[in-house]
Amino acid sequence: MVVALLAAGVYGAQARAQAPPQPKRYRLMLGASLNSLNAFDNDVGTDLGPGVLARGVPRPGFGPVVDYAVFQVDLQRGSTGEYLGNLRMRAPILGVGYTIGSGNLQTTFHVAAGWTFNRAETDPQLINAANAQFEVKNRPLLRAGITFTRSLGERFALVSSIGGLAVEPSVALAFRDGQRTVRTETGTWKPSGLFWGIGAAYKVF
Repeated sequence: MVVALLAAGVYGAQARAQAPPQPKRYRLMLGASLNSLNAFDNDVGTDLGPGVLARGVPRPGFGPVVDYAVFQVDLQRGSTGEYLGNLRMRAPILGVGYTIGSGNLQTTFHVAAGWTFNRAETDPQLINAANAQFEVKNRPLLRAGITFTRSLGERFALVSSIGGLAVEPSVALAFRDGQRTVRTETGTWKPSGLFWGIGAAYKVF
């Protein structure tokens, strides 16, 4: 009896010693991405360029969505296609998502809101010819979409997203005579539209 108990104890200790270590649970990943924003408005060009990828590592079930979106689109007159300037948008985003999938592939359905910090730059030729300058306001942003996360080993992942984005930065083009605004052209210049992105990320912690 004593021998049997000693044998069971030794076997249990060996089994625990040989058990594989549990993978670390990472919560944040950072990387670079290629993004595109296709606005519904004809006065706003299509953005296609590099961006920052910063978001939480998805877990099965409900969980928070943390992201940082970067977009830059051309502002133009839809009737003539005349280039007037560009609009840069930077937005920290927070929301909720539901993740399904097992293994290395996770699919997340998410809805999130953020606040865009906007900056509009006028084409230098327009400033010189008509003394015009874009005015823009920081505004809330709503975003909904689907994100696919494919893990490559323990620390790396491929991330792709697609969805819709709604934001109204109240862009206006002001024509001035010295310090006095002579007239203001609002146009439409609404960057709300469809977005997609693909990138690579590193799980930081």
